[in-house]
Amino acid sequence: MTSRVFELPLVDAGAPTSFRLFFNQRLANDAEVTAFYSDGFPDTYEEFGVQLDRLSWGPGEADLALGDFLHSALRPDDVVVLRRDQYRLRGGRFDYRVGATSVRLFAGEPRFFRQLPDRSVDVPGFAGLDLQRRLGLWSLGGGVSYLDDATLLDREEPEDMAVFALRCHRSFWSDGTIFADLELTDDGAPGGRAGAQVRGPVGVVTGFLYSFDEDFPWLYPVYRPGEKGVDISATYHATSSLTTFGRVTYLDDSVVDPRDQIQGYVGASWFLGDNRPSILLEYSRNDLATDLASIAPRDTTSDRLVVGLNGSTNTDFLSARLEQVWESGDGAQDRSQLTAFWRRGLRFERFVDVSAVVQREETGDLGATLDGFVERHIRGRWSVIAGLGVAYQHFETSDRGE
Repeated sequence: MTSRVFELPLVDAGAPTSFRLFFNQRLANDAEVTAFYSDGFPDTYEEFGVQLDRLSWGPGEADLALGDFLHSALRPDDVVVLRRDQYRLRGGRFDYRVGATSVRLFAGEPRFFRQLPDRSVDVPGFAGLDLQRRLGLWSLGGGVSYLDDATLLDREEPEDMAVFALRCHRSFWSDGTIFADLELTDDGAPGGRAGAQVRGPVGVVTGFLYSFDEDFPWLYPVYRPGEKGVDISATYHATSSLTTFGRVTYLDDSVVDPRDQIQGYVGASWFLGDNRPSILLEYSRNDLATDLASIAPRDTTSDRLVVGLNGSTNTDFLSARLEQVWESGDGAQDRSQLTAFWRRGLRFERFVDVSAVVQREETGDLGATLDGFVERHIRGRWSVIAGLGVAYQHFETSDRGE
């Protein structure tokens, strides 16, 4: 099956086409194995991986991930993991849980390493060990991370460096947690954060302060040398049909990219009832985005406005998103994009999928794609899929299609 990579810039990247392969199998004792592979052309990137979850091993349970995976530090299950805590690596991760104790080993290379604004540096290797133990209302943990060829802002040559961490979580009432993280490099540079999270039947609120010494290694957003700030995020289910959400970050960066600014996003979604659509409205300010599909990847800062529509019935599913992006920085371009996806279930276990995207840049360049496929079940676990896709691009000097 082929499909467009809608998340990547269409015009700049020559309308990348991708393919995805996916396998999932439930094993004995609730264990599960998953394998995936995706790639595309031209000028896009590949992802692959194998994951084994909830495998009974000795007195405990183990998880294993090889290839591309999303890494984060160990935290209690009832704490909502923040997006800035997660980092995509290519390598391996092993988790083992026995009762209230968890252990995590990981090693890999950052998939989408953000370069410094003023110089190009080598991508470091990233490995470590995490431990966590639950003791009643307390959760205590820590670990050590190791960076191979880490970049330090005041040194021209990369160095190997270790970062030690201590983490403490304390539950209070029935739905709240206070937490503190302390990190220290092997050169004695401090960093960390402290805050609280409150969860309830109508939403969740998280707030914390953070700070990194300027002698910390560069690995954005995990380590941010010379940056300090305040981060507040919340989700509130106002009614059974209305959900609001938002996040505000005030940051002061005095070293890497000197600035004093507010970033964040705010939005709402409305559910209009059974067999009726839901509506999404979201606005983000100073959102860092990476152009992954370009031949020379670049980082830009952008403001984004999104209006979305989702609807489903017993046989149909429809999703549409209209986005307007205002970029700033070197090579920045404003762009508008409309994406749509429709699926219908037919008789005799058949499905029809159609997707489309239209994108226009401020230079006047225009791109559009249309893809569709039919899936039909044959027997047992087997299905056959047939599809077709077309694309059109308009530039100032020429038009082309595929």
